[in-house]
Amino acid sequence: MRFFPRILSALLFSLGGLCLPGSAVAWNGFELADMGFSEARQATIHARDATRLAARLIVPSVQRKGQTFPVIVMVDQWAARPGDFLVQAVRYASDGFVVLVYQPRGYGHSAGDVDLGGTRDLQDFGAVLDWLILHAPVDESRIGVLGASAGGVIALIAAAQDPLVKAVAALGAWTGLADSVHYNGVGRVGWNQFVEAGSLPQRLVPATRKHILDLQAGKRGKELLRWAEDRSATTWLHLLNRRMVPVLLTANYDDELGNINEVVGFYESLQGPRRLLMTQGGHAAAESNGSLRVDSYVWDQALDWMNRWLRPEAKALKPVAALSMELSDSSVRDEFSEWPGGEIAMGEFYLSPRGATGSGGLDLRPWEGKQPTANVLRSPPTGALSEAEQTLQGVSSGVAWLPSLDSRRTLIFESAALSRLLPIRGIPRLDLQFKPSTDAVQITAALYDVNNLGLGRVISRTAIHLTDLQPNVEMTKQLEFRVLAHDVEPGNHLALVLDTQDTQFVMPELSGFAVQVLFSDQHQPLLRVPYHQVHSGADPQRLAELHRGVQ
Repeated sequence: MRFFPRILSALLFSLGGLCLPGSAVAWNGFELADMGFSEARQATIHARDATRLAARLIVPSVQRKGQTFPVIVMVDQWAARPGDFLVQAVRYASDGFVVLVYQPRGYGHSAGDVDLGGTRDLQDFGAVLDWLILHAPVDESRIGVLGASAGGVIALIAAAQDPLVKAVAALGAWTGLADSVHYNGVGRVGWNQFVEAGSLPQRLVPATRKHILDLQAGKRGKELLRWAEDRSATTWLHLLNRRMVPVLLTANYDDELGNINEVVGFYESLQGPRRLLMTQGGHAAAESNGSLRVDSYVWDQALDWMNRWLRPEAKALKPVAALSMELSDSSVRDEFSEWPGGEIAMGEFYLSPRGATGSGGLDLRPWEGKQPTANVLRSPPTGALSEAEQTLQGVSSGVAWLPSLDSRRTLIFESAALSRLLPIRGIPRLDLQFKPSTDAVQITAALYDVNNLGLGRVISRTAIHLTDLQPNVEMTKQLEFRVLAHDVEPGNHLALVLDTQDTQFVMPELSGFAVQVLFSDQHQPLLRVPYHQVHSGADPQRLAELHRGVQ
C-alpha cells in the first residue's frame, strides 16, 4: 500500500453521491444515467498544503467482491471548460478503467495558483493518487496518467518521478518550457496571449508571470533557467528511460506555445516504448476538440495505448506505428514503424543568387558562378516598419502572391515546377553563409508551396535573432524549419522567402542592418528537404527527376 503522509488524513468530498445503475448524477450540466457504473461523482481532494483540487471519479460496475480495475488519471488543461474530458472519461470507464479527472491547482474549479508543472503540481499528483487508492477499487500495479496541454506536462513529469505510473499519454504538451517560450532568440506569440488574455492570468502569481515574461524577452539567468527546467519533461527524460515507461506523445504543427521540433527530439531520445502522433492545428486543438467528441483519432489512440500497457490481456493488440503524421489539407496520415527510417530521403536544393531583379533559384546542382557574389537582405529603416506591412502581411498570414512581395527587403528563391509529387516529411533545414553589417541581426525564412500563377502558401517557417556578432565578418548558421507533412503537387514549385521580420514571432524591432547572403565555391547556401521517397516514386539517387526537363 502506498505511504500516506499524515497531512493527507483529512480527505473530504464537496460533491458526491453513489451512482448505482439506473440512477442519474449531474456532472457539470451533464447527466450520467443508466451507464452501469458502480460510482460516478464529483469530489474535492485536499493537497498537502490544503489547497482544494476539483476532481471527478467514475468506477466501472463491480462484478465481484474485491474486484479491482486498471486506472487512468486524467490531468485537465488550463483552459478548462464545463464538461472537459467528460465524454472521454465516460468512454474510458466504459472500457473497464477507473477514471479520475482532476484540475491542477489554479485551473477551473481548483483553488490555488498556477504552477505549470512545478514541485507543487507534482506533490498534488501524489495526493491525488493517495486519495484514489484509498477511495476506489484500483489495481495499484496498473496506473496510467493522461494529460492535455499543461496537464500533459504534469503527466510526463509525474510518470518520470512516480514509480506507480506504468504508462503515460501527453497530449499537446510542450517538453521544454524555456525553448517553447523563446527559441533562437525569438519569442512565441502564444505566450503573450497566455499571460495577458483570458481568465487564466488572474491565477498567475506575480513571480510566475515575471518568469514567463523574462523568458519571452530572452533572459537566461541561472535561477530563471532552473525554474523552467523544473517544469520541463526534458529534465526528467533520464528517469523515463531508466524505468522504460511507455510514452505516447501528440503534437500539433502550428502550436503557438509548444515547440513541435523539440517534441520530436524528445521522442527520438526516449528509449522505452514510444509513439508520436502529429496533427494539423494550433496548441492542443485536436486534443481539446476531441475531448468533447466520441469520435477522435487522438483520444482513440490514447485509449489504445492505455489498454496496450495496462492490461496484460491486450498484448495481442495489433502493432501500431511508432510515428504518425497527418498531412496538410487532409485527414490522411503517413505512418512509420521507425523514425527516422529508411523511407525518408533528403532532397537538396542549392540556392543560386538573383540578379538585379526577380528571384534566385532553388537548384539541384550547386551554383557555378565564376566570381563570388552576394544578395543583400535589408531591414526596414527606423520607424518604417509600417511601410513593410504589405510584405509582412503576405508572409505572416500564410498566403501571398510572390510577385507582390517587396524585393527591396525580401530575398526570394524559387525552384522549377515539379514533375512529380514531392511528399515532404520531417524538418527542412537551411544552411546559410552570410556577413552581418552590425553586431545584431535577425533573419526569418518561410517555405512556400507555389502554384503556376505565383500564388503561394507558407508550409513552414522559422526565425532567428543573433547578437554579439562581429560586423562584416563571415559566419555560417543553420536554420531549422518547423516539422511538416505536406505534399507539393506536380506542377507546383517550392519557394524560399528570406526577410527580417515576421509577425508570427515576437521579434525585436531592429533596424538599419543588412545581411549579405554569400555565394561562391566555398559559400553555397543549401536547403535540405526530407521527403518520402516511396510516395514520390523517385529514386533518392535521381532526385533530379522531380524537376521537369532535368535528366
